[in-house]
Amino acid sequence: MPMRRAEPTPGRPLVSIVVPSLNQGRFIEATLRSILEQDWTCLEILVVDGGSTDETLEVLGRLEGEPIAWTSEPDRGQSDALNKGLRRARGEILSYLNSDDLLLPGAVRAAVEALASAPGPAVVYGDLDVIDGDGRLLYRQPAPALTRRRMIDRGQYVTQPGSFWSREVQEEVGLFDEGLKYAMDQDFYLRAAARFPLIRLPRAQAAFRMHEASKTSESAERMWREALRVSERHGLRPWHAWYWIRRARHRGLRLLPRTIQARLLRLAGRPDAELLETPRKRP
Repeated sequence: MPMRRAEPTPGRPLVSIVVPSLNQGRFIEATLRSILEQDWTCLEILVVDGGSTDETLEVLGRLEGEPIAWTSEPDRGQSDALNKGLRRARGEILSYLNSDDLLLPGAVRAAVEALASAPGPAVVYGDLDVIDGDGRLLYRQPAPALTRRRMIDRGQYVTQPGSFWSREVQEEVGLFDEGLKYAMDQDFYLRAAARFPLIRLPRAQAAFRMHEASKTSESAERMWREALRVSERHGLRPWHAWYWIRRARHRGLRLLPRTIQARLLRLAGRPDAELLETPRKRP
């Protein structure tokens, strides 16, 4: 579909945000409006829909005339959709936002200003509000100050919603690994962190939406296993203490009631069980 192009000017870079989507018609309009209502007007929004059969296409049709380009066709999953969008993106600054999450006001401007102040290409990220299906705030999840070693060993990660990165980062480390179904963002940020700084913003950047369609214990287990494999890919080994700590923590936690799991993870500065180990709503 055609879109009205936003043209960059000196000091005002174009920001491209990819929105992968599949049957999130209940939420996608709120997602897109959270981007459109940012106080940064030099935006390119690329919706890559995997062939939704719900009201998604009707919603996109209602937004005709907004700076949104969209396609709807079958794909091979979220990583494939992200890569399709990123290959088309023209921005100097890149990001993606899942079609049921929200950008908080001022998120784009905060990211642009932080990247402009960085000594070179970088990734920026911030805290996360966790909301329910009706948009009610459940709690705020502080983002950790990260090092690559802590990400590999402890399984800590960049809070993906509201994160942005310089185009040079993308060009250096490449696209998302389409062989990964759940931990592709963890792998991408680990590759980025090997060459570029990760900058934590002192503010909440986005809202992560938890709802019934996003919670499956079977997928949670697969997510955990893939995240551990990604850490192994980047240097975690069975003779490292954190390898066994993570396995013991995961298994021990699963023996506790779900509410206790969530409480302990939150006290440890981690999202609750669903947020920690649930895939990002695309098959």
